[in-house]
Formats: sequence, C-alpha cells, structure tokens
Amino acid sequence: MCPPGPHAFLLVIRVGSPFPEIFKRSLEEHLQLFPKRVFDHTILLFTAKSPVTDKMLEKEIKRWPALQEILKQCGNRKHVFNISEREDRTQVTTLFKKIEEMVAKRAGGHYSIDSCDGHFPSEEMKAMVGRASERIAKVQTRRRELKALIEGGKTPPKHLKMVMVGAQWSAKSSAGNTILRKQAFAVDHNRTTKICEMSHSMVADRLLTVVDSPGWYYNNTLHDTCKMDKAEIENIMHLCPPGPHAVLLVVGLASAFNASYWQAVQQHMRLFKDEVWNHTIVLFTRGDWLGRKTVEERIESEEGLHCTRKCSS
Repeated sequence: MCPPGPHAFLLVIRVGSPFPEIFKRSLEEHLQLFPKRVFDHTILLFTAKSPVTDKMLEKEIKRWPALQEILKQCGNRKHVFNISEREDRTQVTTLFKKIEEMVAKRAGGHYSIDSCDGHFPSEEMKAMVGRASERIAKVQTRRRELKALIEGGKTPPKHLKMVMVGAQWSAKSSAGNTILRKQAFAVDHNRTTKICEMSHSMVADRLLTVVDSPGWYYNNTLHDTCKMDKAEIENIMHLCPPGPHAVLLVVGLASAFNASYWQAVQQHMRLFKDEVWNHTIVLFTRGDWLGRKTVEERIESEEGLHCTRKCSS
C-alpha cells in the first residue's frame, strides 16, 4: 500500500495495558508476516489518554520483561502520543524527527517490498473470492426456496422463540438486544451473562422470545467448563416450552475460527440432542472486523468455518 515500501512501522501499544509473555509471542507471530529485519524500521508508539512523563513510561516498561525485549529488538526507539491532545502538533513533529533519524541511519532507505519473503497470494485470493460468490448464489437460492414455502401456505409462527449459545465475548447479549430492538441484556467489557436470561418484545407484529445463555471460553473443552455453566447452557432448551424454533450459534468474527474453537463448539453442542443442528443458524457478530470483505469470503478463508455446514442454513 506504500510502494516502493514504507519508511517506518509504528508498533502501537497502549500505556497501562498488560504485556505478558503470551502477548509477546502473539506479536512476534504476527510480525512473521514480514522478514525479521522489520524491527530495523520499527518505532514503538505508546498511546495514552493523559500526559505521560519519561519517568512514568520507563516505570511502565520495567514492569514487563517481554515488552523490554521487543523494545530492544526495535533499537530502543519509542515515542508517546497523548491521544486526548490532538491539537498538540509537537508530539507529531517529534515523531517525524525520530522517523527521519531512523531513515538516515538506513542511508535514506525504506522497507523494500521487493525483497519481502513470500508474495502476495493473488491467485489464492481470486480463488477464495470465486468460492465466496458460489456460496452467495447458493444462499440466495435457499432463501428463494424458503420464501416459496411461506408463500405456498407455510405460515410462520406468530410467537417466535429462539435461544442463543456461543463462546464468551462473542457478543451474544448485543445480538439479542439487536433482535429485540431494546436493551434487554446487560452489555459491558466483562462477562455479563452468568445465568440464562429471557426477554420478550414485539417486532414486525410478531411476539419474540429470546433466551441468552452463559458462554464458554472459546477454546475450552467441555471438561474445562464449570459444572454450573454447563447446567445453565443445558437448561436453556427447557425455557421455551415445548422447545425453541431456532438455536442461534453466535460466532464473533474478531477471532480466528480454528480447530480448538470448532472443537469447543462441537463439545458444548453435545449438551443438546443430536438434531439440534437441524434447528441451528450460525449468527456472525462483530462484522465491522471484516472491513470491505464479505462474510462469505471470511468463511472461505477459514477451514474451521466450513464445518458449520452441518447447520441447515
């Protein structure tokens, strides 16, 4: 995006956020998308919502050995932004000077994309987009078939009951609020749903009942989930007698749907009868993480999501 290559990488870290060893491993794995010499062109950019002195920053860095190691790999280059003071242009010009000094040491050179390891997978991307288009066509065909069934006399229920299951922080509660068009379930940055919660609303002249359930940790096995949570999840089906019309399996798009994620889904869905999949719809949340990509492209980019095909639609 910056031919013939960027002059600098800004590795952004929020002041006050934890930086344990697992964060360092995650960071290094993502930077493996570039050659190791990316650190020669990198400045650590610390962000804060209030003024941070050099003494305060040094104290923060000393707290986390993993952060010290990353900073060392970057040649101890760092800068601080107070993001609440956007009118303070001196912090921006100072950053420019640090970038210019770094570039000068590289003899005015930029990070050359010509010598990057690997290549842009254009053919793979084209194939993925093609598969995504085929998926969209199948979905549209399926929707036309369902519409024809309704128009042919299959009257939808006037009281629609649905239950929501899924991992923690998959935005189940937010999804329930969107469906019900009201703030029915509490939402914050912590785990909010600890027991099954039910709410009702009239939407499009139809009575809706939505039941939210406690989530499991996204890559925990069923054995790792505490007995109380398992009992709550298992009980959700009995809160909509004689049973829900739909089970919404909520999957957040902010994380990769890898093998451990899929294993956790499979094991927790075993708390219900085998035919649960015939009544399940995958509900994707956090769609803003897709940017300009379609959800079909995301599905085709991750093999784990292909496994959800056992859902009827």
